[in-house]
Amino acid sequence: MKLMSFINKAISKLPAHICEEEEKSTLIRHWLSDRLNLNINQWIKRADLSIDQAMLFDLEDDLEKIKAGMPLQYIIGKAYFFDMELGVNNHVLIPRPETEELVQWIMEDHNDRPLNVLEIGTGSGCISIAIKRQRKNFTITAIDISEDALSIARQNSNKYNAAIHFKRLNFLTQQDELNQEWDIIVSNPPYLDAEEIETHGNHVIKHEPKQALIAAGSDPLIFYRSIAAFSQKNLSDHGACYVELNSLKADSIQNIFEDQNFGTVNLRRDISGNMRMLRSKI
Repeated sequence: MKLMSFINKAISKLPAHICEEEEKSTLIRHWLSDRLNLNINQWIKRADLSIDQAMLFDLEDDLEKIKAGMPLQYIIGKAYFFDMELGVNNHVLIPRPETEELVQWIMEDHNDRPLNVLEIGTGSGCISIAIKRQRKNFTITAIDISEDALSIARQNSNKYNAAIHFKRLNFLTQQDELNQEWDIIVSNPPYLDAEEIETHGNHVIKHEPKQALIAAGSDPLIFYRSIAAFSQKNLSDHGACYVELNSLKADSIQNIFEDQNFGTVNLRRDISGNMRMLRSKI
């Protein structure tokens, strides 16, 4: 089968609930560029490329997974964050563009002088690795409850020679092990509850790790309460805490940090206009 024929077939098979009509071509282009080892800007010029039977079988298998809602990043095992190509699987959240904005806020606030940084819930390691690549003098510790996630984070950090201390730790029950002075604390914690998860895409519910999405117990804001209290206790005199947040609960999360008597608490919108980030400073 020729490449263009398969592309047309794939587009026709993708149901509307997977992605918008205008997004189908982009998704398929990224997928086939990876699988066929084609430059993403040149695949149209290779429309007459013949796909052999073995590759066609693999592509058909991929297509069924896409139709079932599996994110493309999990199918090809990689995701992009800033200029990095990071390994991902279903043990870690897929890095998102709004999280790049959280990292950028930190970069705006801090130059490359020696600072002690803690990331809570590192997942793929995307936040810590991006920070370390831009701020070589930072000393970064990144924790996660999942050893499977930490394995991915270590692989990614090794790929980019980012010296980060990864540690398996349950922040809610073992944070005493982290009691020291931190200049920056950053986190994209679990913040959805069982009801809110219904508003998210099917691929989120079925394929991304629930413990990275849904806060344990009956309090969906438990991580913010714990991070706020920990930060007030352990930030340095000029330290700051940065968190990504549930835009539907931005006011409540802001109140949590203000109740801890930080010097300043600021919210920031993401590029889509959603209230997505918070910074609290001593």
